[in-house]
Amino acid sequence: MVFSYTYTDEFNCENSISKNVNIYEIAELDFDGLDENYCINSVSAILTPNIEGGSFSENIENNEFNSQNFQK
Repeated sequence: MVFSYTYTDEFNCENSISKNVNIYEIAELDFDGLDENYCINSVSAILTPNIEGGSFSENIENNEFNSQNFQK
């Protein structure tokens, strides 16, 4: 895709520039291994993403969800 910008000053002088830009599809992300409900003493669950190379947040290390790390 090409984006263009054109400017005209108060003396009616005009200049423009164009730049090529690549726009890519966003990957469909999902992961397996996480149930909807857990007890505080449930065993850990291993989360398996459908695309490698990302990372989980919120106290999840090595793709391991431990409900004890999420006590209120």
